[in-house]
Amino acid sequence: MTESEFIEAITSYMSISNTLTNTQIGLITAYLIMSYLVGSNLSRFQVTVISVLYSAAYIFVGFMSYTSMAKAYQYAARMYLVRQEDTSYLSMATVDGALVLMLFCLLATYWFMWSIRRKNKDLVNAQPEDASV
Repeated sequence: MTESEFIEAITSYMSISNTLTNTQIGLITAYLIMSYLVGSNLSRFQVTVISVLYSAAYIFVGFMSYTSMAKAYQYAARMYLVRQEDTSYLSMATVDGALVLMLFCLLATYWFMWSIRRKNKDLVNAQPEDASV
């Protein structure tokens, strides 16, 4: 491959990864808004179904984003071997760091849903005492 083909492949895979990352941000936003607005009113079964569907979509899109970034890194490494110059702006540590960030965001959204549901249970359980005399 020529240098321009390497650059085109790297930018194509990074563009795909960026698009998928934006999709993940949309999934996170939708889940957080749903959690905030109606999370405390849902049954345990409904929360489980929604969370499983969210997890499946988030993990699928995250996996695709991760593989696109890894593929861009592979092309950057191949370009380095061809040119023998340090042209890589992407390292595998960056790719793995993005994976850790994705997992952290997934756990943070679960925590948010749990805290919203927990807050509602605390409010329901805190019955005011009868103030009438």
